[in-house]
Amino acid sequence: LDFHLGIGKNGVAWVQELRQSRFIKPSTGIIFITSDRLPQTIGQIIDVHPDLLIIKPYSIGTLTRQLEHYMTYRGFVSNVLASLDKGDTKHALSQLARLAQENVPRRLQSDVTKLQARLLYEDRQFLRAQQLYEAVLTQSDQVLWAQWGRIKCQYAAGNYGACSEQLSALLNVNLAKDQAFEWLACLCYEQEAYSQAEHYLDNIKPSDLSVPATRLKTLTYHKQNRVLEGIELLQKKRAMNRSAKEAFNDFTFTLAEFYLQLAEESPETNRQESLSQARKLVGIAGR
Repeated sequence: LDFHLGIGKNGVAWVQELRQSRFIKPSTGIIFITSDRLPQTIGQIIDVHPDLLIIKPYSIGTLTRQLEHYMTYRGFVSNVLASLDKGDTKHALSQLARLAQENVPRRLQSDVTKLQARLLYEDRQFLRAQQLYEAVLTQSDQVLWAQWGRIKCQYAAGNYGACSEQLSALLNVNLAKDQAFEWLACLCYEQEAYSQAEHYLDNIKPSDLSVPATRLKTLTYHKQNRVLEGIELLQKKRAMNRSAKEAFNDFTFTLAEFYLQLAEESPETNRQESLSQARKLVGIAGR
């Protein structure tokens, strides 16, 4: 995939949707090729864990070497990937453990470790997955996929203090800072520190706010009784994406949800205006 696909969703959004909808197998290889070197773009791509990321311009030699390496890796873990496609994560993990005992070729060690950590996380073995990520970071603390993997394990295990500390360290990394601000805002919101959550989200440009980040920011406004600011933000995001149908619809539905939430919290005699606005928005996006 390319990252920029014209009007509509970008390559990262499509990968996320295809995976969530199970239109592609868990073993499907994802290769991004892009000329966009902006940290925000590269950070988004890295966050969906592609198997390869190739930056333009590239030579045929570079492309060939990377594809050959990837196909060698797929051949080495082919049985593991087959089990993964069958939904048998535990069997896939046992197969990986056997492969590790047979001495993984040095040039494939990073790929195999990444797969093993991902499967342990999916199997809810958060501590073991975290230990693998930390082993990678011991060798090099600049490996971004391992940094995010460790943070996700800490978050899933409820270790919010360590999670917050690691996220704060990523605020100085251009490739990860927007995502780190979003995660820190989530942690603050869960702890009912709504103004602090808003402060973290203020560090992300309004045009760069994802749908989940925008929704979170409107919730922080709502919790602080600043409903009009929440509505205004969603209206702005709709206007920014008027020519991008999917994004426009996503923000339209999010605004409809916001109005429904207002209706839900209002006395029964004072719900009509919010319900009417939500109905109109759903009709617009539905068309």
